Amino acid sequence: MNNPNIYGDPLAPYKNRTGAYIDSDEDNIPDIVESLLSNNSTFVKFAQLFWPEDSEYHDLWDSYYWCIAYFYSIALKGKGGLSDEQISYSTVELHIKTAPFVWIPYYENILRNSKKLHGERDGVVERRIQPDNS
Repeated sequence: MNNPNIYGDPLAPYKNRTGAYIDSDEDNIPDIVESLLSNNSTFVKFAQLFWPEDSEYHDLWDSYYWCIAYFYSIALKGKGGLSDEQISYSTVELHIKTAPFVWIPYYENILRNSKKLHGERDGVVERRIQPDNS
């Protein structure tokens, strides 16, 4: 299977005429970053676009990968039998910075399995009705 050739800048829609990333809400976080980091299902896509050091967008990875690490250091608390050290921000940050394609799926798997164990389905906790034995 051949990879398609991409011509031009795929992030052009997220840049202004001067080539700077658009920040429509002026919070100093480019819209493309906000879009890809607004949901943990797009973390891998963010890494695919920005993590490779030869990527012309690697500056965005260096500036914002910490957001992914911060999310997981909070979301994994009490999940999967992980110790506090295993989910400390510094540990998770190192994992995400150096090997995102290993650790993001690993962390997502823990979160997914934790939901199954606690009766959650698609973000909704099932209510188990106990029979009335009166």
